[in-house]
Amino acid sequence: MHAIKYFNSKGIVHRDLKPDNIIVMGYDTGDLADLRIKLIDFGMSKLFNPSNKIDLSTYCGTIDFIAPEIFEGTGYDEKCDIWSIGVIAFFMLSGLPPFLGKDDL
Repeated sequence: MHAIKYFNSKGIVHRDLKPDNIIVMGYDTGDLADLRIKLIDFGMSKLFNPSNKIDLSTYCGTIDFIAPEIFEGTGYDEKCDIWSIGVIAFFMLSGLPPFLGKDDL
């Protein structure tokens, strides 16, 4: 959450948040306080300006973690990253995606 808050405050939207793009790094001390969580893969990220919306409507990301706005065609903004974090949290707690369908659309 802190990483996304930081990047969103700098005008960066990740657009592909998923468990595969979160890594946990440990150190040799064995102390849990030495673990670091890293957000990776900014290949689909874009700059945005909340006061002057730009077109971030390109369909991209991993389907299970994409916000509904993307399917409606209204585009990406920082709120789509927050949606993806909620889906990741649900997935981590239950082991299943929150929404199941017959196909990807």
